[in-house]
Amino acid sequence: MTAVAAGAFRRTALERADQQVAWARADQAFFAAGACHILAWACRDAYPARSVDVAAVRLAGDPQIFHAYASWNGWAFDHSGWNPEPQLLAVNADFEGHPLERVGIIVDSLNSVRSTTTVCRTSIGATHSPVLAGMLADSPRPGHSYL
Repeated sequence: MTAVAAGAFRRTALERADQQVAWARADQAFFAAGACHILAWACRDAYPARSVDVAAVRLAGDPQIFHAYASWNGWAFDHSGWNPEPQLLAVNADFEGHPLERVGIIVDSLNSVRSTTTVCRTSIGATHSPVLAGMLADSPRPGHSYL
């Protein structure tokens, strides 16, 4: 599959306001915008013998990332499948009409997740609504069926 910009699947105002509506989208839209981080971590978990990393992109100079993906040996995996990482970055930069920065996401020994520039602890309760947390709890391995 050819790389497709994540922004092409951005959530609508209704999808942002109602997590049930957002979760009902087609798999590609769901994993392109809104749950890309879940797919990236599921990919990483699916290949424990490989050094699959999680990376993200943001507009150059912007502190907020807008898309996460798995990366391995020059390749990137996201809603579009496996593509050369430079191609994935270029498609997203073209769509956004703005240069992008790649941000490496690393896991430290305390099981916290941090970027090379920003530290953030992730937990379902802290980062998602209670409705979304319940949905994640009901799905023991979200994203694995899309791999």
